[in-house]
Amino acid sequence: MDSELTTKISEVVNQLAAAEKQRLAAAGTFIELEELAMEIGDEVTRQLMNRELVDRSNQTAEASTADCPDCSSSGSPRMRFTGNCKAHAAR
Repeated sequence: MDSELTTKISEVVNQLAAAEKQRLAAAGTFIELEELAMEIGDEVTRQLMNRELVDRSNQTAEASTADCPDCSSSGSPRMRFTGNCKAHAAR
């Protein structure tokens, strides 16, 4: 991970820590604190993944052609699901 991304993440963590100060302070044990931190991390992961997957899905839906990630043949973005891709035609 590059230092610019690490810096951005640190800024977000500082904002989250300030916003969740009471909940973090209420975590009495290391395990409770770790569980809260993991919940926050899991939600960040879900939102980042969802955002990126929606963007990629929209790009694919708007594309007239796409390359198959398995065989690199070019065709309709739906070729994998229709059997038009040579890597998937035999399946």
